[in-house]
Amino acid sequence: MAGPAELSPAKAVLLAARFTADSNILALQALATLHQDTLRLRLILRLLLTFLPESTHPSLYVPFVQELASGSFARDDAIAELDCSSVEDLTDAEARKRVRKLHLVDLYAPPIDLQPVSDDITLFLIDRAHRVDEQTGLLTLLPQLVVPFLDHSEYLRSWFISTVLPLLRFSYEYYPQEGAIFSLAAFEGLGEQAGVGVLLSRSGSVGNDEVGGIARVGRDLRGLVGPWMYGDTRSKRRKLSGELSSGSLPSIHAVEMTKQEAPGSAWSYVFQWIVEMAATEFPVVVEAIEQWDGPEDVDMGGYAGNHSHVDEDLLALVERQYAQSAIAATLATADTSAETFRGIQRILVRIASLMDIESPQSDLASSAPLLPDMGPTLGISTSISLPHLSRSNLLQIDNPVTTPTESLLSLLNALTLSASILEKLGHGLPLVRVAELYLFGNVEDQRGVLKRILHGTSGSPRRDERTWRRLRHEIMWLWGWGADSKKANDNGRQDELGVLGKVGHEVLEIEMLKAMLNDTCCDLVAELYINVSDAERPATMAEIEKVVVESAMTSYDNASNGNKTRGGIKRASEAIATLYPNGIPKSNAVQRAEKLIAATHALSFYSLTLHHGVPFQPVNIRAHQDPIALLGKVLEQNPKSYTKLDDLLDIGRNLVDAGLPIIKHDGAVVGNSLTEQQLVQNAERRVTGMAIEAALAEDDFETAYSYVINRLVPPMPTASQTHLSSGCSAQDFSRNSDRQLDDVSWRAAFQAGRYRSANRPRPTASSTANPEIRHLEMRMELLAQSLLLAPAAALPEVLGVWRRSEEELNVLVAQESEEEQKWDDKGDKRVPGQFVSSSTTPIAKREGRANLKSGEEAPMGLFDVARGAAFALSKSAFPVGGTVVADKLQSSTKHKRVVGGPSVPSGDSGEADGDGRVRKRDTVSNMVAGGLASGIGWVLGMYLISPPDNTPAIRDERLTLTHTHTHTLGATPVHHHHHHHRPGEE
Repeated sequence: MAGPAELSPAKAVLLAARFTADSNILALQALATLHQDTLRLRLILRLLLTFLPESTHPSLYVPFVQELASGSFARDDAIAELDCSSVEDLTDAEARKRVRKLHLVDLYAPPIDLQPVSDDITLFLIDRAHRVDEQTGLLTLLPQLVVPFLDHSEYLRSWFISTVLPLLRFSYEYYPQEGAIFSLAAFEGLGEQAGVGVLLSRSGSVGNDEVGGIARVGRDLRGLVGPWMYGDTRSKRRKLSGELSSGSLPSIHAVEMTKQEAPGSAWSYVFQWIVEMAATEFPVVVEAIEQWDGPEDVDMGGYAGNHSHVDEDLLALVERQYAQSAIAATLATADTSAETFRGIQRILVRIASLMDIESPQSDLASSAPLLPDMGPTLGISTSISLPHLSRSNLLQIDNPVTTPTESLLSLLNALTLSASILEKLGHGLPLVRVAELYLFGNVEDQRGVLKRILHGTSGSPRRDERTWRRLRHEIMWLWGWGADSKKANDNGRQDELGVLGKVGHEVLEIEMLKAMLNDTCCDLVAELYINVSDAERPATMAEIEKVVVESAMTSYDNASNGNKTRGGIKRASEAIATLYPNGIPKSNAVQRAEKLIAATHALSFYSLTLHHGVPFQPVNIRAHQDPIALLGKVLEQNPKSYTKLDDLLDIGRNLVDAGLPIIKHDGAVVGNSLTEQQLVQNAERRVTGMAIEAALAEDDFETAYSYVINRLVPPMPTASQTHLSSGCSAQDFSRNSDRQLDDVSWRAAFQAGRYRSANRPRPTASSTANPEIRHLEMRMELLAQSLLLAPAAALPEVLGVWRRSEEELNVLVAQESEEEQKWDDKGDKRVPGQFVSSSTTPIAKREGRANLKSGEEAPMGLFDVARGAAFALSKSAFPVGGTVVADKLQSSTKHKRVVGGPSVPSGDSGEADGDGRVRKRDTVSNMVAGGLASGIGWVLGMYLISPPDNTPAIRDERLTLTHTHTHTLGATPVHHHHHHHRPGEE
C-alpha cells in the first residue's frame, strides 16, 4: 500500500476533495504540503469554494488560507496519519475520470458581479462571503473571514468597508429589531441613490433602542453612508460590470481611472437626500447637519487603517457641496413654525463654522427693542433670478443663493429673523417665500403681507396698547431691518430696507393707523398721530383724518347694534372723538359722522325689524335709499312711540345733517337744489306726518290733532320772497320750493281731518260741549290746516271732505237745538203759575249757546278758516300789505243774517255788529263768487294782489277757480268719482 506522498495527482485531488468536504482542514493542509505541485493555490481555493460547507466557522480554514496567501506551509505530524483508504483501490484511470466529474467552481463565475482582479485570494474571499451569506445567512461570520486579509488587498478593504460593514451595521447593530432585509448580493447590487435611500430609511423614525429618534441620523451618515461611499466604489463597480460584459478584464489602473472620471458623484445623492428630507422632515436635517461634519466625517470601524478614503482635492469639493446642500435645505422646507426658524439659524451657524467664516449672530428670541440693526451691508449678487430659488436648482454648483459666502449667510440670517417675526405676528411664511418677497416682491406684494399682518384673521383677539407698541416696533424693523425709518425713506435707500422696504413709509404708517383704530387703541393713536408736532407726525393731518373717518364708518357698517356704548358703534364713536380732543373746530366729514352716530344711537332704543324678520343693523341706515322712511317703521313697530315726537325729530335732523342722500326709484338724488335748512324742515314735517299717522292708527285723535295744529305750521317766506312785484303769494312760495320733498304733512293733516274714531267721542272735563260736535269741529280745523299745506291739485278733494263735514255739523247742531228747545218747553210747562213769554225762548237760547261755547270756539266755516289764516300770515309775512289783505278778507264778513235772535260769538274775529255776531258756519253759505275771489282765492292759488287782468293765464285761472267754488257752495258735490276710504276715515 502506497503512502500519502506516493499518491498520483488524480488521487491526491480526489483525496483533497474528500478532506474538504469533511471539513478536515488539517488533513487538507497536510496533503497540500505533500503535493504542492499538484494542489496549487487556485485549485485549493476552488476546492474550498466547491466542497467546504458554508457553515464551517472561518476560524477553521482562515489560517490555512493565510498560509496559502503567504506561500509557506508548516509541517505537521498529521501527515503520517492521513487516511488514504478512499482512493487506494482506484486505478489512475478511474481517479482521473472522477476528477473530471468534480465540477469545481471557477473563481470568476457568478454570482458575484465583481469579476477577478489579479488576486485569487481576494476573489475567493469575496466569493466565499457571498456563499456563506446566501446559504446560511450568517452575515456576522464575514468579518472573521475577511478582516484578516484586509492588508492583503486594498480592493478587498474597500469592498469590505463599503459593502459588508454598512450592511452588517444596518442589519445587526443599528437596527437589530428589523433583522437582515437584504442579502449581501442584493445590497451590493444597489445603485448609489438606492443605497443611500436604504441606509437612511430609518434615520428619521423613532425606534426602541437607546439612540432612538432623530438623534441617530448623524450616526447613520457617519457609520452607514460614509463607509458606503468609501473610495467611490459604486462608480468603480459600474465600470467593472461594463468591462466584464464586453469580455475584457479590468485592471487596477482602469479602476483608478474610473474613480477619477466621476469625482464625488455618489455624494450628490446624499446631498439630494438632505434637500428632499428638508421638505418633509426638517428637524431630521437640522440634527444631521449639526451631528455630521460632512464627507470627511466617516466611521470606518478601524478597518481603514492609515489609508485615506477621499482625495484632498475631492474632499474640498464635496465639503463645499455639503455646505451648499445645507443652505439649500433651509430654502427647501415649507414649514413656518418657530422651531423650524430656530433650526435654520442653527444650520447657518453650523455652516459658518464648517466653512471657517464669520458666524451670523442674532437671537430669534430677542424682544422687539433688542432686534439687531442689520444695516446696509447685506450684499447679494445682482445675477440672482427667481429660478435660482426653485428646489430643482438649489444644488447647482454655481447657484448664487446657495453658494456659502459670508454675505449670503448674513442675508439668510436677516431673512430668517424676518420670517420668525412674521410667524410671531400670525403670518408665517417659509424662508424661501420671504426671500422671494425681499428679492423679487413688488410694492403690492409687500403691502399685501403688511395688511395680513395688521388685520389678521377674523376672530383673532384684539390687541391692547402694550401689544401694539411691540407690534409697531417689529413692523418697523421688518420695513427697515433696523435702519432709521425717516432717513431711509427720505433718501430713497430702498436697498437698505427689509422685507417690507418697498412699501412707502407713509403708507406703512397709514396701514398701522387703520389697524390701531380697528383695535380701538385710540389713546395710542392720539399719542402717535394726533398730539404731536407736524414735524414728528408720520403722515399729514388731512390723511389721518380721512383714515379715522373711514375706519369709523367701517366699524359702523360692521356693527350689529346701534348703541354707542358697545360694539362697532362704540369703536366708531371713540375713533371720531380721537381726532379733536381739545375742542378744535371739526371738519364737515367729522360732524356728519357724529350726527350719524347720534341718530343711530337714538334709534337703538326702539325695536326695529326689516323685511323677512331681519333685525335692524346700523349699516341699513347708510344703505337705505330714504333713511327718514325708517322712522315710519319705528312708529309702526313700537306702540306709543309717536308720543316721543321730539326724540324722533332729533333723529330725523341728525340723519339729514349726516349727509345721507335720498334716492328716487330712478336713481336720482333728491334735494340737491335745496339748502340744508330746507332739507331739515322737510325732514321735520315728514317725521311729524308719520307720527300723526301712527297716532291715528292707534286711535289717538287728540295727539294727532295737537301735532297738526302745533307742529305742521305752514312755512313763512322770507322778506326777499314776499316782494310784491314778484306777483307770487306766500302759498305759491311754500308749494313751489319747500314742498318738493314733502308730500306727507298735508296728507297727515287731511287724514286726521277726515278721521272717524271707532269709539264714540267722550266729553272732557274742561268742556261741556257736545263731544260729537267738538270732535267734528276739531276735524274741520284740521282740514283747514290741510288746505294751507296741500298743493293746488289736492284742494278740491280737501274741500269736498270739508263740505261733507259741514253738512254733518249742521245736522248735529240742528239736533242739538231741537233737543234744547224740547228741554226748555218741558221746563216751562212744569213751573206752576208761569206764563210763556215770547222773549223767553231767544234769551234762553242765547244763554245756552253762550254756555255751550264758554270754553270752546264755534264751528268754523271755510271762509273764516281762510280769513284767519290770511290775517295771521299777513301780520308776519306781509307787514306792508297786511292791512290791505286783512281789509279784503274782513270786508266779506259784513253780510250778516239774524236767525231768531243774536248768533253765537265768533272766536276768531271778535267783532260786534249790533246786538249779535254772525256764526262761522253761516258765512260759507252766504258767500258769492266775488267773495271767494277776494276772500279765500289765495288758498286756491290766487294772488293776494291781483296782477293785470290782461294776463291770460291768470284770468283763466280765476275763472276756473270761481266756477269750482260756485259748485262747492251749491248742492252738487265737488267730485263725482268714488273715494276709497280706510276704516275710520271720510
